[in-house]
Amino acid sequence: MFLGERIESIAIFAIVLLNAVLGFIQEYRAEKAIEALKKISAPTARVLRDGEEQKIPAREVVLGDILLLEAGDIVPEDSRLMEETSLQIDEASLTGESIPSKKVLEPFKLGTSVADQENMVLWINLVTDGLPALALSVDPADPNIMEHRPRSHKDNIISNPIIARMVLVGVVMMIGTLTIFKFYDPESNLAYAQTVAFSTLMFFQMFNVLNCRSEFNSLFKIGFFTNMKLLGAILISVLMQILVIHTPLGTFFKTVPLTLTDWFYIILVSSSVLIIVEIYKFVVNRVRPDLVG
Repeated sequence: MFLGERIESIAIFAIVLLNAVLGFIQEYRAEKAIEALKKISAPTARVLRDGEEQKIPAREVVLGDILLLEAGDIVPEDSRLMEETSLQIDEASLTGESIPSKKVLEPFKLGTSVADQENMVLWINLVTDGLPALALSVDPADPNIMEHRPRSHKDNIISNPIIARMVLVGVVMMIGTLTIFKFYDPESNLAYAQTVAFSTLMFFQMFNVLNCRSEFNSLFKIGFFTNMKLLGAILISVLMQILVIHTPLGTFFKTVPLTLTDWFYIILVSSSVLIIVEIYKFVVNRVRPDLVG
């Protein structure tokens, strides 16, 4: 038993090391992009320290600092609320809910899961969504954009095909996450099932960010390697997710180490959103070619 766990740990470490090496041997521009994204992942924070408001790098936030947050801020560190006024936090990556979570000051009961700790603001949302979302903003423009028909002033801001795709993605993520959660028998080992489901949801987001590179064009038509910044952002996010699970950070997040088989199932299930959306784009291209150009 001990030998098997040791082999799995070594294998996981080897995979992480391989990913890191592959990231560093990319061409010079990609390496620079990754370095820039690492800086982005540590934004500045407004804190109250020694009775004075200060703006400091997030990595310098220490125990005892009081964070000052306002609309649009990225939460720099996991924190417990001391005071709030109609505070809502986007925790879609953690809970899967599209509606922002209303925060309160009341203490939670011992054993409450991370997702239900409503008096906490969490750094974890940045792990699963922040960097890829930023990298999407520098995605190369569609070379055929000038061939698209002009949008009619009568068209809705969000077209029906886009709404259908949003619903499709939400349903796929919901079914996939709940299915794998149930598969891991939460009644016998809740922490294990939660860790697998949490990682599955995170990987769903990583695969779906590839879908978001174009509304109707296939990823393979755009080119998988045409946005190295995005691939760097995904790699960093995955490594950070692994750190949350396979380091002492897991104690705080109530996660448990996973096996290679677990990671295989996670990737297998979460990649379904990429495959299904690719099929959806193919159908839209056939049925509504006017939407593509």
